[in-house]
Amino acid sequence: VPLSQGDLSVLAAADNAALKAYFDSPNPSSVLVVTGMGEKAKLPPRAVTVDCNRLPASELTRLVGELLSAPPERKMEREALAELLSRTMRYMARIVSEVHKLKAYSDGVITLADVRLLVTEETELQLWALSDAVGSGDRPRALEVLDRLIKKSEDPLDMVNMLYKHYRRLLHISLHKGDSDADLAPALGVKAYAVTMGRKAAARYTPVRLKKCVDTLHSVQYDMLTGRIGKDSALHTAVLTLLTI
Repeated sequence: VPLSQGDLSVLAAADNAALKAYFDSPNPSSVLVVTGMGEKAKLPPRAVTVDCNRLPASELTRLVGELLSAPPERKMEREALAELLSRTMRYMARIVSEVHKLKAYSDGVITLADVRLLVTEETELQLWALSDAVGSGDRPRALEVLDRLIKKSEDPLDMVNMLYKHYRRLLHISLHKGDSDADLAPALGVKAYAVTMGRKAAARYTPVRLKKCVDTLHSVQYDMLTGRIGKDSALHTAVLTLLTI
């Protein structure tokens, strides 16, 4: 039965009343989680702030040390640890998984070569490496990263879409140089760490050049969807075009 606007208002009022009654005397074991509040939000006294940003390198180093000291105990070279944190982009779940894999592979000290052999770079890290190489005009490095992306990708369209979103983010970051990373991150739907990394990549470009890159990738997306270019060649076409801008 269709509801009138008045019926909807009555239902909304009833829902609000029930919610207010529950908040007046909530279940002691219940937890209300509110996301996206931002650092400047005013919270009630009983509220607890949970920082979901990635841990700093010092804390991750300590946690990796605990993982290494558990049986079977292993050591790790300092350069290997730095490479591990870089390739996993400090995602704790990935770090735990990769440390267990490295411990199973190595009988003694986990080396830099071990990490480079066994730990796959996060796709986002590869996109930053690609945009940095394109921005600096380093064609050999750009093509090397492109080759790794192609080998890793199951769907070229998904990879082009990710590259498009990546360059859009760089464009927005370049246009908001006066904003702090913490303030800009919620607007872009990412963590502050991603904005910090994005600033380094965006520094290789002017805003005008980034806008041309975004427009180029949008055109490649359209050409793929309309069948003007094949999926297998789309990513190559996109990156080689970016290198000419």
